Amino acid sequence: MRLIPLLMRPTILGAKNRICSGGCRSLKEATGALVSIGMISAMYLTTRAALNGSADLIHSGALNPFAPLSLLLTSLFCMVSLSSAVAAIGSLFLSRDLDLLLSSPLSLGRFLFGRCCDVALSTSWMVCVFGLPSLVAFGQFFGCGVSFFLAAPVLCLVCILVAVMLGVFGALVFGTLVPPQRGRGVLLALFMLSLLFFFVSLNSPAVSHRLLTTSFSANAALLDSASQLWSPGFFWASAILDLREGKFAHAGAILAASCALVAALWVAARSLASRFYASAYARLRNEGESLKLNSRGSQAVSRRVFGWIRADRRALVTKEYKVFARDLTHTIQLSMLLAVCFIYLYNFRALEAPATAAEDVQTMWHLLLLIVNVALSFLVIVCICSRFVFPSISLEGTSFWILQSAPVSMRNVLRAKVLSWFLPMSIIAAVIFMSGAMAIGADELLVLASCACGVILAYGLVGLGVGLGALFAHFEWEYSSQVTTNVGSFLYMALSLLFLAVNLVPIILMFGAYSLVPGLIPHESSPLIILGSGLLLLAAVNYSCVAASLSVGSRSLKAR
Repeated sequence: MRLIPLLMRPTILGAKNRICSGGCRSLKEATGALVSIGMISAMYLTTRAALNGSADLIHSGALNPFAPLSLLLTSLFCMVSLSSAVAAIGSLFLSRDLDLLLSSPLSLGRFLFGRCCDVALSTSWMVCVFGLPSLVAFGQFFGCGVSFFLAAPVLCLVCILVAVMLGVFGALVFGTLVPPQRGRGVLLALFMLSLLFFFVSLNSPAVSHRLLTTSFSANAALLDSASQLWSPGFFWASAILDLREGKFAHAGAILAASCALVAALWVAARSLASRFYASAYARLRNEGESLKLNSRGSQAVSRRVFGWIRADRRALVTKEYKVFARDLTHTIQLSMLLAVCFIYLYNFRALEAPATAAEDVQTMWHLLLLIVNVALSFLVIVCICSRFVFPSISLEGTSFWILQSAPVSMRNVLRAKVLSWFLPMSIIAAVIFMSGAMAIGADELLVLASCACGVILAYGLVGLGVGLGALFAHFEWEYSSQVTTNVGSFLYMALSLLFLAVNLVPIILMFGAYSLVPGLIPHESSPLIILGSGLLLLAAVNYSCVAASLSVGSRSLKAR
């Protein structure tokens, strides 16, 4: 136990108690573990199948595995860096136990090291667990020796540590320069400026022409950019391929350089914290927020905007929005996810049917693009819901007893949560689904049907997130980012994929009947009847899912 950092011991002991406690909590943890094992196996089999399917291209030299491997590592590096920065801001500046920790006889070095370990565990455990089977499949496909399976995971782990330390250092710089309670306005300004720069650069004639030619050329340009020297995954991808070929000298040099970079980032973070952390934390505690929500004003606005909602439910909805607006980490995560949405919408227009294809091929292609738009847009909404909707119950924290003692049933509390998040999620989903359909040239009815699909699926995802969030509620957290990194969050994403498969059945039948057999119903309004019937079936599936999720979630909360 002495080898474990002091600040990590409560987390590890808490996980041990949850697993060994028995009862419903242990059963939930076991269910999450079984689902995780299933997903690990699926990752291994999927990677192996993809490599086997591309075996001829790889062995002939037509497909170089370096480019996709470098792109994957670059994407993971950026994702872990941003997630670590968000978690580090919460852990180092906004955690509720900081007053006790900083007043205890704990050195700054041990405090910072424990926080870095906490951030690394919370942001990268999924990447490590689910990246390992893909790495094993890669090594088995190329017939690598035992040395590869020993050295490659270490190399990937060091890559993740570099991303974590970069995120922690960035959080320290941010907290030093901008007090976190005043950072919301700065972040919103930076987000708007970055989006403006993004669209101005992509709308330049040269870049726009290169992106809009064909989807193949866009993907080729993306792979080519990931293979450049400045790409974060360039060196680690080359080291992994060197290990595959038995070139341990070059891979060892990259590993040594990566370890040196981790050490340098640690020294820089330690030096920055020793000089500025105390003053930054004192400024955080002494200064008020620059952007405040006036309580009476917000209640007046709520009565005008949500006057059609029952008074008790309106109070819960208003409280939910105020809690969300006060959390700085929510602002950062929302900016990141909205940026992903904009990039997705911009690049989806690169998909278009071949101009020389026959009419039936064009019809099938447009049908395929409609279904792909639904699936990809659904995954974007899942990412947003997993960050905001799923943890909404847990974010009540230790004040959850107020809701338990209030004259409101748990089911009504969960319904208010669903209503709170369905309103913004439905708007985001409608924009994404409808924009994707318009980008591929769908007609007006299909655009409206795609918009309706987005709203219905958003309702189902929000209900599923609230129900599972109540089932896996965790109220003993120190900063808000902790509640999005547990087994329940992963289980929500896994069940969302199953939920997508179920919803795709009526969606494929609806769009297929509309596009391929428009005269299926002998009536002049047959397109409307087909789309309306499909949407009603889709709504029934999602309503049933929400009802079951809220029932399970309310029973779980009553038992607490």
